[in-house]
This record gives sequence, structure tokens and C-alpha cells, in this order.
Amino acid sequence: MYKILIITLFAIILLPIFAVTVDSSESNEIEEFENWASDNGITIVGAIGAGYITVYSTKSDLENFAENFAYYIVYPNVFREKIQTDTLLAEKYEFMRDKIFSGLEYQ
Repeated sequence: MYKILIITLFAIILLPIFAVTVDSSESNEIEEFENWASDNGITIVGAIGAGYITVYSTKSDLENFAENFAYYIVYPNVFREKIQTDTLLAEKYEFMRDKIFSGLEYQ
């Protein structure tokens, strides 16, 4: 419990300092690569399953939380787009919004 609290506080304080503004084409690079791989018959090991925002988020619970946290702040529109078709991910988004960010949503 304390680890999550420390990581959350660390991210809330430092992420705005290091965050950069990106356009939508940069935020979709991973998804575009995954689509290209799929179209060309390439299987990506650790492909995203339901409830995960990125392949990397499947590594561990801590990485899953960190990726969701980062996408909530840095790529909020991508996160909101993904929750339209993934109810497990939608639950994680709602948790971030309601419990971590007290209702604050980024644009």
C-alpha cells in the first residue's frame, strides 16, 4: 500500500516537470506498430489483452499501474478512446479518475 502511495506522490510531483506535449500522431506509434505487425502476420510476444493499456503494462502489476497513471496524464485522449471497447480498462480509468485524481481529468 505504501509503495503505491509513494509512487503516486512521486509521479504527481515530478511528472508535470518532465512531461512533454506530444501530438496525436506520436501518441499512437505503438498502436500503429501493432496494427502493422498484425497486418503482416507478425505476432508480438506479450500482445495486449483486455484491461491493459500497453504491452509493457502486462509485465507486472506495478508497471500496469505506472502505465495507466502515465497515460491518464500524458495521453488522456488515447486512454479514453481505448476504454470505449475495453470494460476492464474502463474500470482502471475510473479508478484513476475517482480515487487517484479526485475527479480531475486531463485534456
